[in-house]
Amino acid sequence: MTKKDYKPERDFDKYSWANTLGRIYSSEDHKEYLIGGLEGNAIKQGYNGEGLEAILRGTMASDIGQQTAIGYTQEQHRAEMQGLTVENYLTNYQDTIKKYFGEEEISNLNKYKGEELNALKKKIEGLMHDKSHPDKDKSKAAKKELKKYNIISAVFKVIEDEIYKDLIPKAIEGTNKYLAKDVILRNKQDNEE
Repeated sequence: MTKKDYKPERDFDKYSWANTLGRIYSSEDHKEYLIGGLEGNAIKQGYNGEGLEAILRGTMASDIGQQTAIGYTQEQHRAEMQGLTVENYLTNYQDTIKKYFGEEEISNLNKYKGEELNALKKKIEGLMHDKSHPDKDKSKAAKKELKKYNIISAVFKVIEDEIYKDLIPKAIEGTNKYLAKDVILRNKQDNEE
């Protein structure tokens, strides 16, 4: 994909829940808000009404259902980002980058602009894994290589944290609404019996 093929209308937010859902799922502090996160994600994908309710019931029925929904969303996110360059990503999140890193550091990111976003993230993830490798030479080489990616790794983390910070209140709100709705429905059913 060349620069001229980039579609700025691509929705960076469409799968914004992808990483957040994974973090909620694996978090002891926030796992109880998973239903709200899954609801927020489903709404973002265009589900509503009975279709939304069916998806949530099916997903929350088991741990496997939750893992499947999260994995699917993460795969969709990767597919949506396929072919995007780091430049596309940096342009979309430039305000966040400026807020935390300043104008001076942005110029240090220019060396990554032409790289494909998913490929760079995968490379960094591989190096992070190799850094803990039992083979000391492999571990040392990975640590050395990772130093080249310090700034862009920090940018990725800050952006993911900012998205998480924005979405976790929505997950809490969605969970609270779902809980209230469920209690009201159960009370009605109990009163009818």
